[in-house]
Amino acid sequence: MSESVSSWPSIWAAVSGIASAVSAYVAYRSIVHMSLDKDSRTLIDLVTFVQNEEARKARRAVFKKYEDDKVLHEEMHNEVEELCWRFNVCGMLTKDSPQLRKKFISSWGYSISESWKVVEEVVRTMRENRNNAALWKDFEDLAKESKGGK
Repeated sequence: MSESVSSWPSIWAAVSGIASAVSAYVAYRSIVHMSLDKDSRTLIDLVTFVQNEEARKARRAVFKKYEDDKVLHEEMHNEVEELCWRFNVCGMLTKDSPQLRKKFISSWGYSISESWKVVEEVVRTMRENRNNAALWKDFEDLAKESKGGK
């Protein structure tokens, strides 16, 4: 009986160690799960942001005008700024989260790169006129990534 009593501390130490390991694993999985949920919620927010009616109206107007004239004129200034602003914000918000950025680009890459193609010359003019080389830079970077860095 004395042998079994003396082994209890060893048994409790082993049980305690196993419980600690299980607790650490559960905590780790919870943190990973919360991180994925945060990215998923942010992705939904970004898509909502670029799909709201004002954003869609601006994109449609810019694309229609470009399709008709093959160039954008000054009268499209507000729509171009709306389109650029929306994608610029998305670029800023995803810059520090490669996983989120990849997900956003996988669903919006074509629209981002096509939008940049259409507004690129206007943005360059705006940058010169405003003496602001960084204007809409996060949108430009997002567009470059969207078409494979070309």
